[in-house]
Amino acid sequence: MSLRIKILLNSLISLLLAVGVIAFIIVSMTKIQSSSETEVQTLLNVQKTKASFESVEQAMTNYSMTLSDEQLEVVQNDISTAKKQLQTLNKNAGNMNKEALTRLNSKFDTWTQEANNAIGEKNASDARRVAARIDGVLNDVHTMNKRAQEAYEYHLEETADNVQWIITSASVAALTLIVIAVFLNIGLTRSIVTPIKSLSYRAKQIAEGNLAVERMNIKRKDEIGGLNESFNQMTDQLISLIQEISHVSSQVESFSIQLDDENKKLMESANQVSVSTDEMANGSQAISEDLQHGVSLIEKMDSHGRKNSERSHTVIRSTEDAIEAVESGKHTLTETKAAIEKNTRATRQIEESAGEFTQYASGISAMAKTVSDIADQTNLLSLNAAIEAARAGEAGKGFAVVADEIRKLADESSRATRQIFDMVSHIEKGIQSISQTVQEGVKLSLQQQDAMDKTSHSFEDIETKAQHIKQEMAVLNDQIIQSTELGGQVLHSIENISAVVEETAAGSEEISASANEQLQSFHQMNKQVEELMSMTARLNETVHRFKLS
Repeated sequence: MSLRIKILLNSLISLLLAVGVIAFIIVSMTKIQSSSETEVQTLLNVQKTKASFESVEQAMTNYSMTLSDEQLEVVQNDISTAKKQLQTLNKNAGNMNKEALTRLNSKFDTWTQEANNAIGEKNASDARRVAARIDGVLNDVHTMNKRAQEAYEYHLEETADNVQWIITSASVAALTLIVIAVFLNIGLTRSIVTPIKSLSYRAKQIAEGNLAVERMNIKRKDEIGGLNESFNQMTDQLISLIQEISHVSSQVESFSIQLDDENKKLMESANQVSVSTDEMANGSQAISEDLQHGVSLIEKMDSHGRKNSERSHTVIRSTEDAIEAVESGKHTLTETKAAIEKNTRATRQIEESAGEFTQYASGISAMAKTVSDIADQTNLLSLNAAIEAARAGEAGKGFAVVADEIRKLADESSRATRQIFDMVSHIEKGIQSISQTVQEGVKLSLQQQDAMDKTSHSFEDIETKAQHIKQEMAVLNDQIIQSTELGGQVLHSIENISAVVEETAAGSEEISASANEQLQSFHQMNKQVEELMSMTARLNETVHRFKLS
């Protein structure tokens, strides 16, 4: 049953009780009025009968003096009027003494016969005697009038007692009605205020970060029960959300640590590549100097053939070492590329987790909006209650205080939801910062992959050229024996070798520059990872402010 129906039933019960009291008063007063009308009508009929008899007496007296036909007609009219009035009195006698009324009718009939005889004989003395005898009838009417007045006065006293009883009964009923209404209102108010106070306390605890607040088991099907159920659902969802945030934060922290380790490994590999490329450049420079020296010694080829043969073997071994170094560099580049791809995947996972975290933050905002709407509705209810309390006057002062407390509760709920909105806004800003950092990391990873692809191609070129050097040096070793005949060809081959070595040196310098750029990128990524770890630590600190159990 909703609060609105409960309030309407409470008001309806009070109204029905009030209507019952009013109906009782109306029915009682109607009965009193009906009884009073009967008594008054009886008294009036007696007085009218008395007046008509007095009129007959006066007319008969006048007739006895004049014995005129005009006066006779007056006497007959008055007698007819008196008969009619007596008949009316017989019909509306009410509680009047029936014996006295019968005796009055008998006396009047006897007097009427005597009056008709006196009128028929036109005897003045008989007429005066008959006129005097009507006093006996008037005495009976006077007695009936006196009794009617006494009955009327007794009825007035009885009516006053009845009215007093009605007033007393109505007062008791009104007091009972007020007591019942007060108890009903107190019960209804307690049923509303008690759970709302509990919800207010729990909301305050949640606003302070205590999500382990004790649940209320309100088994009601009204708005209070719905509010409590929604509050419990909001608390459960907030707990789930905080736990999910904590879980995601832990994953982000773990990913950051792994990323930091992988980045350190990549930095070590980049340092090794840089050292290797420097050594390769130095070796290429040495080869170039040796070739130049070989050109100068071609003229002395005949006398120094054996020395040239030994040097050619040395060049072949150096070339093989260079090929091995290139193979090692390619292997290192492969590992570096794999690490970069792994780093890219981890970064994308971080970006996805940040997106999920943003959705969770939006969920928190939606739930906080629901709480804010409930607070606004509660505030509106308190305003309506205050208006109704003002209409009730003195009887509604207590309800006005309750309405004011409900309004304060709604205001506190609104402030709490605004704090939640602020926290969610800060979280969303932090997530946006993480997303931007991750996106920059993805861009850097893609740039590193492009640089590694270029470096790999350069190593392939170096390997090809080194293989070519090896082949040429083998040919040179074979041709040293025939250095005399093939001197010119040897000189040309040495010049080709010199050009290849210069290209190799240039390629080594490019590799060294690329390795340095990659190393700088790794340093930049390391700073971003450290910043991500710092943000994760702040996020964990914020999450730990909430008490979940």
